[in-house]
Amino acid sequence: MVADIRKSFGGGFSEYTVVDAKHLVKKPEEVSFEQAATVPISGQAAMMGMKLSSIKQGDRVLINGASGGVGSFGIQIAKALGAHVTAICSTKKANAVKSWGSR
Repeated sequence: MVADIRKSFGGGFSEYTVVDAKHLVKKPEEVSFEQAATVPISGQAAMMGMKLSSIKQGDRVLINGASGGVGSFGIQIAKALGAHVTAICSTKKANAVKSWGSR
């Protein structure tokens, strides 16, 4: 299980914690604990950026550092909101970044 306690208890990270079961989400078996740990931090940062920028259908978005944690979520969130996404990343990561929906 993975718990996001930031909303419930004002935030925090620890090795062990106690939370109400309604705040738990089952981690898919194919996702490592390391991968799952990136979601609350990188995913939330990307979502905040998109929300604060009021990204909407048809907007054009440039994401610098697109192959990193925040950038990878940013591409997918912007695409889901209907934006055209242009990404900047290393040549080595270009295929992965394109597979997430950028140009």
